[in-house]
Amino acid sequence: MRIRDMGVQLRYDGDFEIYREDGISGYGEADYLFVYFHSKCFVEINGEEIQVAPPAVILFDINSRQHYYAADDSYMDDYVHFWFDESRSFVDELNLPMNTLITLPDNTIISNLLLQMYEEFVSINEYRERSLEYLFRIVLLKVAEMSERSRRAKVPDRYDEVFQNLRSSVYLEPARQWHVSECASKHGLSTPYFQKLYKSYFGNTFVQDVVRSRMEHAKHFLLMSNYSIKEIAALCGYNNETFFMKQFKKNIGMTPSQYRTKNYEKEIKK
Repeated sequence: MRIRDMGVQLRYDGDFEIYREDGISGYGEADYLFVYFHSKCFVEINGEEIQVAPPAVILFDINSRQHYYAADDSYMDDYVHFWFDESRSFVDELNLPMNTLITLPDNTIISNLLLQMYEEFVSINEYRERSLEYLFRIVLLKVAEMSERSRRAKVPDRYDEVFQNLRSSVYLEPARQWHVSECASKHGLSTPYFQKLYKSYFGNTFVQDVVRSRMEHAKHFLLMSNYSIKEIAALCGYNNETFFMKQFKKNIGMTPSQYRTKNYEKEIKK
């Protein structure tokens, strides 16, 4: 995945409008387009103009029509133009709907992640492209999560912010020792009810999210640092290096050392 261009919190007058018949931007080539709407606007989907109530996002498929415009006197959005080097399997595996408006909760962390992406986009460093890909994968993962949540039975409203913030913490703090019983107790819930709510909210268990977060961070450290396997294990919440290596192989299909070597060789061949 490569980021061609992006912008965050860009403000325009009320006459703002984007219309690209075949998704061909100013670069002369078609690409995928991710847009985060901060303002009320209209977006055309399958020939129908839909009013957008922010915050909301849309992921335009490659070669699809991109048409959206301001609804009020001012307009603000974030955008990311990108394409895939090979396959788009990551997006397909997420079942992320293309050309579909996805309404987000007010407390979404996606806007903050896009700000972090932009800081990396304008920087000059050796791992810039890898960092951008890593951050954008998290953005898409969060969008897919919220899209899936909207298709499932909703958790009682009083727990909405609690579970959203909790999952965000799990993905931002892999080194923390997470325990289901402690999280349940903190919010006045029994452990079984906490587990039931969490799974109904996100489609997977709390423990599965903890492991997934640690594996994603582990892959990031393996590719973007010179930390030893033992140091990466500790950064990802594992006090036992051997157990970390077993977990990594179980979930990723190879040992941490093999993963690092394989992906290093890919970079050398580019």
